[in-house]
Amino acid sequence: MVALAANGTMAFTANGGSDSISVIELGQERLVKSIKVPRQPEAITSNKAGSEIWVGSNDEGLVSVISIDDGSILAQWSGFEWPYRILLTNDEKYTLVSDLR
Repeated sequence: MVALAANGTMAFTANGGSDSISVIELGQERLVKSIKVPRQPEAITSNKAGSEIWVGSNDEGLVSVISIDDGSILAQWSGFEWPYRILLTNDEKYTLVSDLR
């Protein structure tokens, strides 16, 4: 899965095979960094500022908010079975998570 930063300069990918997310600079077409996340990430989105990546990890049933700066987990919720899509509302007040199961 792929998410784009609101300003269109960065892309973020969920890499299920390596349990990571990639941060890609689009103008330079280069990998900026790879960040380890809980197992089997699929769902991915970013906040408007591009400072956070929200990722759903299917194997662990988690939704995590990851800092782009240092890769730390800023927030995390459990109780999902297969959180495979994430959407932030325009005002970023709410998050919608679809759970396949």
